[in-house]
Amino acid sequence: MNFKYNYWLHLVMSAGYTLALWVGTLNIQVSAQYDSIQVRGVWRSFIVHLPRNYQPNVKYPLVMQFHGLQSNAAQQEIYSGFDFVADSFQFVVVYPNAVNGQWNIAGDEDVLFIETLTEVLKQRYAINNCLFFSGISDGGFFTYKLACAYTGHIDGIAVVAGNMTKFLQSSCSGASQIPLLHFHGTADAIVAYKGVSPLIPPVDSTISWWRIHNGCQDDSVVTEIPDIDAADHCTALHIKFSCTGNASSVIFYRIDNGGHTWPGSIPVPPLGNTCQDIRASSIMAHFFSALCISKTSSQDDISNDELQAEIIQGGEGYLLHCHREVKEISIFDLSGRLLMHTDVTHNNTIDIRSIHGLCILSLRGHRQYRIQKLFIP
Repeated sequence: MNFKYNYWLHLVMSAGYTLALWVGTLNIQVSAQYDSIQVRGVWRSFIVHLPRNYQPNVKYPLVMQFHGLQSNAAQQEIYSGFDFVADSFQFVVVYPNAVNGQWNIAGDEDVLFIETLTEVLKQRYAINNCLFFSGISDGGFFTYKLACAYTGHIDGIAVVAGNMTKFLQSSCSGASQIPLLHFHGTADAIVAYKGVSPLIPPVDSTISWWRIHNGCQDDSVVTEIPDIDAADHCTALHIKFSCTGNASSVIFYRIDNGGHTWPGSIPVPPLGNTCQDIRASSIMAHFFSALCISKTSSQDDISNDELQAEIIQGGEGYLLHCHREVKEISIFDLSGRLLMHTDVTHNNTIDIRSIHGLCILSLRGHRQYRIQKLFIP
């Protein structure tokens, strides 16, 4: 159903207490379906967001988002802003609730919940075989837990301000290689970048563990993200390790002077600086979508051969001409920031005169999608 939020937004710190912050009036239009299932005699609740123009005869990738300690599904839905990119990239997004606001990292109850929930969702909704997990803080710890304990296939994980315990590292060697995207602030006062001895290793150690586990080389390509918002008091580095194919990629966004926050989201000063130079949700969407396209490119329902667009010279600049199969486009910069999203009208021509440089172009049809790099002079 559609509804509007107008309330005190609760953002939760992993130290175990809730920080209520007035962020003004939030008039956010959300399409959400509340539901629950019973697992081991306990009713477990979750929120389902279906992408805009969802069609039961088209299959969509599934992304699960896990909230932080003492937070909940509704708060994570708002704070991450992932619904908006899910509409552009056509994901089904599910926000599960932990019991009493905390994910069980040590036991198997929550792993069983997610395994059961995944199967239920496949029965109720049009979902293809692409599955992704992501989470913040305690939800990030749980994402790493799932990477080690989930019995099905996981196509990729993304973690914000979370970590992987030393115990989990020591017991996870038999897990599959899973593409990883991790965001962490060096000034995170809740899940410390340098770790907490003896249980939680430094973040660099966790990234190194995944690099080795996924068979990546020791060298990395480090790219400085342009500091487009100096007022956020932090900068970002994109660190990518040389791996063989998408099946083992490891990408790390180090937010220098960043806090315990979701990059690109609402600034929450008590939790530290929020980097506005990148959008974590948009970057996740690109990461997941590329992995799904790579996996399913040979399947009929994901075929993108018919989706084409080219730049043409207009009267005072450049236009994007889309073939008739294209129904909507999105253009992002290389940091994941959305520059344009529009439906393609009957004339199939889009004005892109305000955009310049190297971009990421997402094309959508009725049953296909395509992502490609695009240079706009």
